[in-house]
Amino acid sequence: LQLGAFSQRDGALHLQQRVRREADAVAPRVAVHGEGSVFRVHAGPYASRGEALLAAEALQRLLALTPLLLDRR
Repeated sequence: LQLGAFSQRDGALHLQQRVRREADAVAPRVAVHGEGSVFRVHAGPYASRGEALLAAEALQRLLALTPLLLDRR
């Protein structure tokens, strides 16, 4: 799941810390990935698409954000 994308690394780190603090049970693995001038916050991987969708719904309720489902095979 992609939880956010930022032009500043500090913004991505802030979101990562917030997820760890407020939604650790839903997103135990949260990482910041920097690609050029964009820093993305990802949660996962999840064992199945269904598990990822359940996590996305929970994160939306807990943090008022809309995760983007990424399919990486």
